[in-house]
Amino acid sequence: MDMRWSRLAATDTVVAIMKSSAACVFFSVMLGLLGGVACGTSNDDSGSPPGDGGGASSDGGSSPTTSDVVRVCMLNNACGNQSPLGLAADTCVESVLKARLYGHVTEAPEQTHRYERMFECARTAKTCSEYLACTRFGGTCEGTVAGSCQGTIAYACSSPGRSEQPPIFDCALVGATCEPSGSGGVCVQPASAPACTSDARCDGNTRVVCRPKAGGGTGELRSDCPAGTTCLSDGRAAACLAESKPCAALGSQCEGDTAVLCAGQGDSLSEVRSGCAAVGRKCALDEKNVARCVPIASDCTAATGYANTTRCDGTTLEVCIEGRVERLDCASVGMTSCTVSPGIPSVRPDTATCQ
Repeated sequence: MDMRWSRLAATDTVVAIMKSSAACVFFSVMLGLLGGVACGTSNDDSGSPPGDGGGASSDGGSSPTTSDVVRVCMLNNACGNQSPLGLAADTCVESVLKARLYGHVTEAPEQTHRYERMFECARTAKTCSEYLACTRFGGTCEGTVAGSCQGTIAYACSSPGRSEQPPIFDCALVGATCEPSGSGGVCVQPASAPACTSDARCDGNTRVVCRPKAGGGTGELRSDCPAGTTCLSDGRAAACLAESKPCAALGSQCEGDTAVLCAGQGDSLSEVRSGCAAVGRKCALDEKNVARCVPIASDCTAATGYANTTRCDGTTLEVCIEGRVERLDCASVGMTSCTVSPGIPSVRPDTATCQ
């Protein structure tokens, strides 16, 4: 697997390993700078937004740039491509850029490939139909029978909420084959895969998670942690968490364009540094004197809470992203109109999208 794509972390979903391990309090404090997390019970490793620290080009030769992220999120929003990133482009971009600041790897390996695919498709697709067909490996859930397989492509359309496997996915990307089941096509590891001894574990700096395997039972699916991260597990979940170093006093400050946090971890203090410039942001202190990476521009105001800034201006989708108004003419991606889809109060906000 190309690890340049794999530094993904959830900022809008609670990371299982952070919730269930002794490190929860420490990482809750750190991620609190990004919007907060809570300790509690854990779920299986789920999809989470893509991000990778450091500069990059949009030609596929390195990590995605902020412009690449905006492109993917705008296409997802305009084309109605639902994913754990969130449909609204501003929510999507915010999640991705926050994740890049820490570089934690918490998502399922299948979801890593899903996001990698999105960036690849966004570089070449001209219309929504092209983009969606590409991200869905040429398939569609419309008219698809639950539990179907087409070669190594698994269709789990009847159970899109499954955390480890996208609704349509090429099992070969994780060394698996597809087997039909009552709830959807399932990626299964080879019969030769080592049997699982726990739900998840670390083998050195390699994450090991369990997946169904041919012949029954569960087999191990392994993925290496990228440089700068350490694998931690409590037996139920495993994650690659950003390395930290000791610090002397609790606090937070800006050192140029770097946000520095010193927080408690057990009886010791550990420092985490976030390079704001790597995602095109600057460091600033908030009203509580906490150093944060914030957008440089201020032409528009970001939404708060669960809301978003998506709106329609005729047939044009408008969104406030990184302090600037981003516009996408729905006709430019093969759609005919811009429509606001009603949400559910306190659950899902109204969201503008192309039709």
